[in-house]
Formats: sequence, C-alpha cells, structure tokens
Amino acid sequence: MEGKRGRSPFVALDHIKDFNELKSSLQGKPFTKDTFKEELKKIGIPHNNMFWVGFAKFKVIKRISKAEYVFIDNKPTHFKLLETIYLDYSDRLARYLKNTELGKARKEQETQIVEAVRFLKGLGFQIYAPVEDLYSKL
Repeated sequence: MEGKRGRSPFVALDHIKDFNELKSSLQGKPFTKDTFKEELKKIGIPHNNMFWVGFAKFKVIKRISKAEYVFIDNKPTHFKLLETIYLDYSDRLARYLKNTELGKARKEQETQIVEAVRFLKGLGFQIYAPVEDLYSKL
C-alpha cells in the first residue's frame, strides 16, 4: 500500500524496535538535535523539524542545555506513543499546508481584484467597496 507521493504510509509498529534500540544506544548521553534527526533518518522515521517537535511535546526527550537533549526515561517506548507523535505531526503538517495554500489563493485573489479595479477605473467607472454597512469609494 502506498500513501500520497508514492511512499508507504508510516506504521509505528514497523519502526518501534529500531527506535527503542536508538533510545538504548543514546540513553544517558546528551545528544544534539542534528544527531538525533540523523539517527531517525537512518531508521526510516520522519526526521524534519516539525516531527522532531513531537518528541519534546510528548515528553520523550527533554532539553538539558541550549543545544543538547536526553531521553526522559530508560524504559522502552510503546509503539502507540510513536504513532501518536506521528499523527500529531500529520495533523500539524496538514494544517500548515492548508494555511499555506489558503494564503496563496487569498493573495492571488486579491491581486486579481486589484487588477480588475484598476482596469475598470481606467475605463472611467467609479468603484465602491463594502465597509461595514456602508460603501466607500476606492
């Protein structure tokens, strides 16, 4: 089964063993964000900044200095937690993409309106726009 963009969908159960091995190898040792992201990449887990935030949000890791992090506990992570982090990431990514697309569409629409108003004014029309319950001349 393939997801959008031709990739297989993320299945936490397929990745949890590798993630717990990663957690075991880094346990008790401070690591940087880049190191952790590189290790996630090696085991096939999303490794961008938006996904990274989920590990801190769901209290898997904590910051100990400006650039270093550690795992909060030494217990294995349950696959449901990894799945929850991924679902949160997916939701945030979808909202981001939707807002970006809406922003582009809104900007394009405003540009079209400005061009239309400019065109009609060039033909000698007077253009009025609604302002609350009244209209003001543009």
